[in-house]
Amino acid sequence: MRARIIFGLSCIWHQIHSTAEIRNSQATTQRLIVRAAILTMLTAICVPWAFGQQLPLAGKGSGGAIGPSIVTFGDLPSISESNAQQNPRSPKPQTNAQVIRNVQPAPLQIRSHDTSHTQGRSRHHLQIKSAFSTYVEVDVAGATDGSHILASDGNGTLTIYDLSGNIIKQILKTDFWCGGSTALPVCSSGGFDVDQRVVYDVGAKRWTMTALWLFGSNAVATDVIAVSQTSDPKLGWNLYQFPACGSFDNWDTSDQPHTGFSDQWIVLNSFCTAKNGIAGAGLAVFSKRDLYNGKSLMQNVNWFEFTDPFDGRSDNPVRTYGSKFGKRQYFTHADTDRSGFATITYSYLTGLVDQPIFFSSAETVTTGFQAAPPPGFEIPVVDAPGCSNCIVSFSNSWIHSSGLFGSKPKGIWILSSLVMGDPHYLNATQVINVATDISTHRSVALRLTDNQDGAGPMASEIAMSLKRSGSGGEALVVYDDSENNFYPGLKAVLWNLEKNTIIDEATLQEGSLTPTVFPQGRWVDFIDAIAPIPGTSRLVVAGSLASPSAIDPQHATYWAQVSP
Repeated sequence: MRARIIFGLSCIWHQIHSTAEIRNSQATTQRLIVRAAILTMLTAICVPWAFGQQLPLAGKGSGGAIGPSIVTFGDLPSISESNAQQNPRSPKPQTNAQVIRNVQPAPLQIRSHDTSHTQGRSRHHLQIKSAFSTYVEVDVAGATDGSHILASDGNGTLTIYDLSGNIIKQILKTDFWCGGSTALPVCSSGGFDVDQRVVYDVGAKRWTMTALWLFGSNAVATDVIAVSQTSDPKLGWNLYQFPACGSFDNWDTSDQPHTGFSDQWIVLNSFCTAKNGIAGAGLAVFSKRDLYNGKSLMQNVNWFEFTDPFDGRSDNPVRTYGSKFGKRQYFTHADTDRSGFATITYSYLTGLVDQPIFFSSAETVTTGFQAAPPPGFEIPVVDAPGCSNCIVSFSNSWIHSSGLFGSKPKGIWILSSLVMGDPHYLNATQVINVATDISTHRSVALRLTDNQDGAGPMASEIAMSLKRSGSGGEALVVYDDSENNFYPGLKAVLWNLEKNTIIDEATLQEGSLTPTVFPQGRWVDFIDAIAPIPGTSRLVVAGSLASPSAIDPQHATYWAQVSP
């Protein structure tokens, strides 16, 4: 196939071949489709960028952004189990909203090398070094620096644990976001923070937390962001607020700000819609250096707003784990093509830190796996022991986990993982994982499925360890799962990217009951806690577990330290 190599700098001829290894009872149709794709040579001429370069929206001054407010992660009196309060819930994610969308294909089209896998028996490579359960949270979020786990907990706190689950420090979320030297103005509007994300920047040794401020009386949808002043999360933080969809957008309430980082930027992308043909500016780009140094935000100086003409509402910013990957910030977007096959589309930011340029829909990978999200892109409801169609996820088939990792002896991979509907079964789901080498453009895809009606994953995450001797590129995929003979809990597989094979699979922790009360009807929105431990081959993972916790008799959050 003739194609333009978007991730590189030149226009060259590139031939792409697709093969498939599909090992399940429903594979016949997929084999025929993939073989047809192999026999058909797709031809494309060397073309300009699909949507051209996107420059930041015009503007100057604060642009509605405010900060920093300075806060220290303080100590709290112990919170008794009887007085613990569950977090207020964010509303159901927005669906079917008007979004400006350009359906032209990306300049570079790739077919993945595919492997389908059904959960089997553990081969005992994956080892759990330590594990603990804590408060229920449908938005599972956290990160680690190797000494601490910083988690957004369902009892209304931000909690610093050690790796064994002992609480080091804890602060109410309202005190963290609104207890600074000068409280952020959004605090006086009422409301509260939801859809929290927590990341640890391994290269810069800093922490970042983000959230959407919900149900406040502020004139526009507002996101909040906090960055640690040092590597120690127990010390000072710089807090900011900014318009989630642009200061001009007074029609959006927004939803689900996703957070990523690269060598130059911290990036948030929020769900923003369009009104009268005008799209909200959901993509916010910040100079990482200036946030870490506590500088005020100035539009088009150290923070920038973009709209994505492809589909900005669900671009997931990639988290970059390495200092030799160049200056780009990548994004991943999930969809299905016209034939119903799952696709991943890549976009990226490039340029100087104070002159970012956005290239939308640069490359699309089409897998050999059909996916069938219902209207609104909500995934199907699955079973649990003793109940049918009872366990719900509101992930909306958005990618919630994607990262950029290097592997030995060579290779830089963009990883992504998401749950989508499985059209081969009734009320069933599957995990679609895609890994693309940004140098060679070789792409591999892994499908995880229970291969039965009423069963499947509800949320997933993916990452690679930062130190794996002799690794040929091994990614750990963790996912919440539920079926009629498995209480809602966590499973994992170890995926060799070079060979596109499963090295190991394991049940990290099965639940102990079938939930019968809230939030059975909303079991999880996302899990976004997988994090490599710097300098080791271990990773921290988390997910929802059907087991008692301090604030819920049937629902907990499970944390584990896993060694591949």
